[in-house]
Amino acid sequence: MRANVRGGTARDPLEEPVPVVDADLAAGVLRSAYGISGALRPLPGERDLNFDVRAASGERYVLKFVSPADPAEVVEMRVGAISHVRRVDPGLPVADLVPTADGGTGTRATGADGRVSQVQCYRFLPGHHAAREELGPDALAGLGRTAARLGRALRGYFHPAAAYSIPWDLRHAGELVGRLGLLAEPERSLAREALARFVSRAAPVVPSLRAQVVHNDLSRDNVLVDDSGSVVGILDFGDLTHTSLVFDLAIAIADVLDGRPGSVELAVPLVAGYSSLTPLEDDEAALLGDLVATRLAAAVVLGSWRRERHGAAPTYVDGAGRFLSLVAETGFDEFAAGL
Repeated sequence: MRANVRGGTARDPLEEPVPVVDADLAAGVLRSAYGISGALRPLPGERDLNFDVRAASGERYVLKFVSPADPAEVVEMRVGAISHVRRVDPGLPVADLVPTADGGTGTRATGADGRVSQVQCYRFLPGHHAAREELGPDALAGLGRTAARLGRALRGYFHPAAAYSIPWDLRHAGELVGRLGLLAEPERSLAREALARFVSRAAPVVPSLRAQVVHNDLSRDNVLVDDSGSVVGILDFGDLTHTSLVFDLAIAIADVLDGRPGSVELAVPLVAGYSSLTPLEDDEAALLGDLVATRLAAAVVLGSWRRERHGAAPTYVDGAGRFLSLVAETGFDEFAAGL
């Protein structure tokens, strides 16, 4: 699956390995571009390479080496989106971009394997990633409201690179059918059914749904919470794209609940929280269950592909498989009606 930007062709983001940068090289980039010295610790990431920076001054930052597959204009789009959100809704907890020593929004660095990455530095946000079963109904409703607020903050934002096509955009889910051979049973049959429902039921309607630039990846890995479960940080705009607004909610349901016991029932407060700020239109509500199942199938398929290609299984694969099984046990139609 190729990604087109302004008429050009970029490398497939699924094919591209994580940047190869050790802590010494990263520390050198941090000093030369930002004038910051400190201890660096690698953070987990699927496509980008991030470092937790504890500066000598006592400040904390996150230094990001963006996947070399991402064109400069796409990175520019993400930076612009974060700035737009900070301006439109300052209460939303997105990280502030740290300017370079010369006032720029970032720099470039060459990794040990010769590939070039865009580099950015962000202020560290407090909080923690919620454990799989940590968030109760009230916290899930709050997360749904945060997702709706973020969508509202982004609805006035656009950038020419927002047309950048990414495999994680659910509009392209039908293309994943050709990768089903990567899966073993019963996941293969479950993913096939979910994708078939998307192709027959959702795909014809999606072009008529509300569309805008959306975060497109509100998973537990990309949200920080405090001890009460309230959202105190929104991370990683790496899947930002112009697509259907309701996809943000479907993705949050699929990824935050992660196949925990009661996932089917716990989807309801998430929907209620979101709808309290951004009521769903009839077509969006009718398709939501199928879109959640589509995201789960996409996570299983694309995660399994990455495991085969890069030798490591992303953490979300097992949870997506569990949740998809729960949806099937409930019944795809019954799950959709419950939402």
